[in-house]
Amino acid sequence: MTTTTRRFSHALLFVAVALVAASCGDPAPTTPTSIPEATLTTETFGGNLTAGGGFYHLVTARVGQVTMKMTGISDPSIPLGMEIGVYSVLSCTSVMQNPKATIGSSLVGVATSLNTLCLYVFDPGTIPADTTVTYSIDVTHY
Repeated sequence: MTTTTRRFSHALLFVAVALVAASCGDPAPTTPTSIPEATLTTETFGGNLTAGGGFYHLVTARVGQVTMKMTGISDPSIPLGMEIGVYSVLSCTSVMQNPKATIGSSLVGVATSLNTLCLYVFDPGTIPADTTVTYSIDVTHY
């Protein structure tokens, strides 16, 4: 190989290494212009309960206030139970409960981290046999 050919080969090798090195660098970090604010969300759930029954609803809540409100009971003379808990691997750990909720009753708590919450509406022993009660709840959270 002649000296000119070696110089040309070395120059090509240098260009190839420079291109590879440039393509392997980390992209320039970007700085967010603002942190998105959490949005207050209201979700509505409902269902039918019979004597001894209960039903879970799940929501994902960010840090902030959580309010569960009983907005409807088909027979207002029958109080129902309502509960907020933390969902974890197919179970719900109760955090607060009202076993005698009527229309307008609320549970208010604070989520301290991003979490899945379980909302439980149940018969606390007030629904007569052979009776079905329809309910609705609103859950407000971030």
